[in-house]
Amino acid sequence: RKVLPACNAVVVISREMIKHFTRRIPELSPEKFKYIPNGISDNEIAELNRWRSAKKPRTDRVLRIMYAGSLFGTQDIRPFLEALQGLIEEGNIAPDEIEFNIFGRHDRRWAQWPASLKARARYRGWVPRDEVFRQYFAHDVILFLIGDWPKSEITMTGKIFELIESGQPILALLPL
Repeated sequence: RKVLPACNAVVVISREMIKHFTRRIPELSPEKFKYIPNGISDNEIAELNRWRSAKKPRTDRVLRIMYAGSLFGTQDIRPFLEALQGLIEEGNIAPDEIEFNIFGRHDRRWAQWPASLKARARYRGWVPRDEVFRQYFAHDVILFLIGDWPKSEITMTGKIFELIESGQPILALLPL
């Protein structure tokens, strides 16, 4: 509330953010904002809001985690699956208390994974973007991966804005 009015300009990624900030901070002028879309449109924000409003609380004890997107190069999901396997083997969680779903085009990678890792995940294949949005709200946690590529510590993917806008909990795996 104190910082934004003192700024020369505020860069936002959706028009909804401008409305949000000017509602919360009346002294902010809409002219102060610079709108630069980054991977999510106003229509998609509205769709995420619709799914968030429709979400019903669940009563079971299963933690549902999902990953949707590309898996390539240094963006490796295997450490997550190995950690999950370790938690199960150590008795920290029971296998039926966790469900992990992977959405995307990963047929070749999936075929190469050892059976022990496949046992911890369900490969769901590619689905349209609107179905990915729906799946955010059918799961408890969304896994977000940043690979270990040059300048990954300062590069921001547009996907993060989509995940933040969903309002769902995010488990982020980042390079060391």
